[in-house]
Amino acid sequence: MKLTRVNCERILFGNVWVFGPAESEESWGKMVFLSYGRIFGYDNANEYGWDFKSSALRLTRKDGEPTSIYESYTMVSGRPRMLGRSILSPGSIFRLERLDPEQW
Repeated sequence: MKLTRVNCERILFGNVWVFGPAESEESWGKMVFLSYGRIFGYDNANEYGWDFKSSALRLTRKDGEPTSIYESYTMVSGRPRMLGRSILSPGSIFRLERLDPEQW
């Protein structure tokens, strides 16, 4: 489904997300999206914050430059999953997948 600011914020806030490569179930860590554009719980300079521009969720560095872009989401086992293209590693696709509360 196409992302809009409203549905993006609705699915992002109040949830824990796993971040990792799209081609596997590997997890590089968990993150929480905060309403003021920061990411909590994941410590990497390339995923410092987030914004929503041009109909896409963008993970950003501290200077605001995007590092990956997510334009749509699908529902997998009742949970949203987003696949995004990397700006820093062209050809790489990353996964953001919402965890069930039992998995937090």
